Amino acid sequence: MKKALKTIAIIYLTLIIIVGSLAIWQWDNVKSVYIGLKESHEQIEDRRVKNQTALVDDINKFLDEPVRELTEEEKKKIESGSAALSEVYAKIFEEREALSKSAQVGKTPEPDKKSKLAENKKKDEIISKYMAQIYSLQGEFTARAEATIKQGARYYESIKAHPQDPVARAKTITHFTPVVRGLEAECDGRFNKIVAKLQKELEVAKIDTDIVGTIKETYKNEKQLKLSYYSNKYLK
Repeated sequence: MKKALKTIAIIYLTLIIIVGSLAIWQWDNVKSVYIGLKESHEQIEDRRVKNQTALVDDINKFLDEPVRELTEEEKKKIESGSAALSEVYAKIFEEREALSKSAQVGKTPEPDKKSKLAENKKKDEIISKYMAQIYSLQGEFTARAEATIKQGARYYESIKAHPQDPVARAKTITHFTPVVRGLEAECDGRFNKIVAKLQKELEVAKIDTDIVGTIKETYKNEKQLKLSYYSNKYLK
């Protein structure tokens, strides 16, 4: 099964690079595969963690109150693989959204502070709501990508006439091209809708929208790092 997974992973990565299903410049894809083959699993995971924490750092600069740090229990779960970073951050932002909605109840701020408090509260509600959705989306499609690789491995095993069967590989590529492209298109589409709603709510509330560009850049980087991850996991 491991050899089959490696075969379908090669097919999967070939589709990404040649067909361009990630919708990012081909050179970025080639560079991501190179990183995956050159660096260790730990180094790639470190890159991914830094990409995510950099976004949280920028969000902290944007918000009045910083996002809480990961607990020791959450860190242990991430290190052990029992929980993904995206899963943990989705939970953190869901909790934050709930707290933001219930904050300031029963309090009457001074007139000169009322406007600023209202803006900060609104900003917190908006960011928390949509960041929870983004991290949940990331977790969902990571799981679906893994499932697609395993499904492809089973398909290849079921049709191959002998090990490293080129005809079976070609059939698997033909069969899974629309699956891979459809998965990526769906993820991009849903992400873009979330970000569009985020930007619109910020604009309506007359809040700075610069953070939207940072979120988009982080999403692009995460997709490239995922390609490095798959290269490292299946091709080394």
